[in-house]
Amino acid sequence: MHDEDGFHPVREQTRVLVTGAGGFIGHNLVRYLVDRGYYVRGVDLKHPSYESSPAAEFHRVDLRSADDCLASTRGIDQVYHLAANMGGIGFIEQNKAIITHDNTLIDIHMLEASRVNGIRRFLYTSSACVYPRRLQERVDVAPIREEQAYPAEAEDGYGWQKLIIERLCRHYREDYGLRTYVARLHNIFGPSGEWRGGREKSPAAICRRVALASSDEWIEVWGDGMQTRSYCYISDCIRGIYLLMQSEHCDPVNIGQDRLVSINELVDIVATIARKSIGKRHDLGKPQGVRGRNADISVMRTVTGWKPEVSLEEGLERTYSWVIDQVRKSQRERAERAEQAVLGAAVELRKAVSMALGDLADLIDRLCIVNLKIWHLEEAIRDNSKPDEEIGRLTRTLTPLNEQRATLKNRINELTGLGVQDDKIYGGSITSGDHDD
Repeated sequence: MHDEDGFHPVREQTRVLVTGAGGFIGHNLVRYLVDRGYYVRGVDLKHPSYESSPAAEFHRVDLRSADDCLASTRGIDQVYHLAANMGGIGFIEQNKAIITHDNTLIDIHMLEASRVNGIRRFLYTSSACVYPRRLQERVDVAPIREEQAYPAEAEDGYGWQKLIIERLCRHYREDYGLRTYVARLHNIFGPSGEWRGGREKSPAAICRRVALASSDEWIEVWGDGMQTRSYCYISDCIRGIYLLMQSEHCDPVNIGQDRLVSINELVDIVATIARKSIGKRHDLGKPQGVRGRNADISVMRTVTGWKPEVSLEEGLERTYSWVIDQVRKSQRERAERAEQAVLGAAVELRKAVSMALGDLADLIDRLCIVNLKIWHLEEAIRDNSKPDEEIGRLTRTLTPLNEQRATLKNRINELTGLGVQDDKIYGGSITSGDHDD
């Protein structure tokens, strides 16, 4: 059941709230929890982009509002808090103020609402952006351990905001007894995520560019392509989040992969999957983030037994297959819109021509009537038997008719574009060849 109007929890099941349930990770988490028998309430500003949510309830709310956070957490046992205003490197570099503003409101209100409503467990999704830049200045970077977040030097904007809320989660646990968990996610990717528009991450962006390129063409790569990352497939991430929530480990923990790969290598892998020969054109003026980042996932292995199961190649193959389907669908829709626009324009043109032809026929009919009136008047004026007063009256009557005939001729010229001025074509001066003066 999808309830848009009110919250109706089922008391027999563990009742779970997933914030950000319309997003990439949140939507996949909802499906995972539903499959395991949880009663799931999903909330977000938007519905999932590519398929309907399997949540028992889905509510469109604005979690920047304290009231919406209180309503969302009422009658809930556990909270998976994923909601955030975020995107790829380009987006977070250019929107630091709004990201920090929105996410701080969301996170503070969600923590307080969870305290007020007696939530038992609260999981917060943080980011690898909390780690100091000084540890990430080499492409052959060592895997970063959780304790290395301090001394703090998080990435400006998004990273600092995440790190501060990590501390707030700790304080709520220590001061109020709210059991909080913190998952530091490292470059999660897979199908059904953003793939265009500026909020997509590098794997989806590269898959889109390769899908749009022909073999032997080049694609744009931000930076020199030597920057390195580790990438974790979505199903591994979801399983890790779930296992962490079931554990007793409340300190921040990395969830990611520990295989380091450069962006250039990432392009080559996707090109191989696509069976294309793809060149690279590097744009050194675009944002590229830290020089290298890798995740030490030993704590996660120790406290939950979790480890990634999907290789980078397998994950990228699934992602590319999904992205190319979206590209083709988008191209079909664009072609259909263009076809509809052309057909619509043709219909409007036919209407305009029909109206113009109707107007033209009406103008010609009116011109014929005016010409006949003029002919009869001219015939009467030539009748020498009429008194001068009558001839004068008829002549005065003829003047406005001639003016009306000139107006009609001009309108016909405008509609036809012929520019014809020969009065004989318009039926004017009908008498000019019939009488000898």
